[in-house]
Amino acid sequence: MDCAFLLSMNYHSPMPPRILLDFDGTVTLRDTVDAVLEEFALPEWHDVEAEWEAGLFGSRECLTRQVALIRATPEAMDRFVDSIDIDPTFIDLVMMNRRLGTDLEIVSDGFERSVRRIMRRLDFSCPVRANMLLPVDRDRWTLLSPHSKDDCRSKAGTCKCAVGRGRRSILIGDGRSDFCVAREASFVFAKGRLADHCEAEGIPHMRIRHLGDVVVPLARRLTLLAEAA
Repeated sequence: MDCAFLLSMNYHSPMPPRILLDFDGTVTLRDTVDAVLEEFALPEWHDVEAEWEAGLFGSRECLTRQVALIRATPEAMDRFVDSIDIDPTFIDLVMMNRRLGTDLEIVSDGFERSVRRIMRRLDFSCPVRANMLLPVDRDRWTLLSPHSKDDCRSKAGTCKCAVGRGRRSILIGDGRSDFCVAREASFVFAKGRLADHCEAEGIPHMRIRHLGDVVVPLARRLTLLAEAA
């Protein structure tokens, strides 16, 4: 789907759409949750993952069980997260957001601790909705999910479908946690499994390789909306 299609989209609200940005695998080059689990969790986390993939429970229960298997001090956790690389074109999206004053929010079914740690490294801040990874004792952890919903279709720790309701949004994402909110969004920029899902379900989207692919079409659309206001 090309830029011409995006520019032809008709938004009926005078308020510009907000940008909902996934984090793991979208801003970062690898999924920080999987990376942390690979580095610090007991091997049983793979069994929990397999049960989740089989549909035995939702991602909130999956992540809660997996977090209980982590063995790492906060210092070790933070050092490891500091080593995780980000999409180098993320800065282009940040600069566009600052120039246009767009409402951008990170909505993640991962760890808020990791998101904020990496955002501080980049000297960037924005609203964040994610699960809270909290230390318990010297090297144990527990998960809190303040943005979960009992009726969440994905049974996720962060109910992205609920976040997507109420105001027109543009979604930028890459994976399974974005499936439900993709139907709520006005438009989707999609990588990986999310792009495949949007194509299969007929959801308007543009397939991207990295965040740099988003900047030009998104900036054009937002500029046109601002000029028409």
